[in-house]
Amino acid sequence: MNSTVSHEMRNPLNAIVSHSEKLGNSIEELERLLDDVAMDREKEDSFNGLLEKFNESLRVTTSSTNLIRFNVEDILALP
Repeated sequence: MNSTVSHEMRNPLNAIVSHSEKLGNSIEELERLLDDVAMDREKEDSFNGLLEKFNESLRVTTSSTNLIRFNVEDILALP
């Protein structure tokens, strides 16, 4: 039972990890693009606030996913 459940959890976790990596790359690309765009101070602050929210969300997602992944690996290691 443990093995079946753990293996079934791995696929969605791997999808979340993959999506998070893509999201992180997209955030980095957006940050580079915004460096080249001239905008007023208010818009720049607004974009920087959004980017910080995206980065924080990505950090939480990554941290939580890693915690679940470690738990799944521990379950699979049980005899």
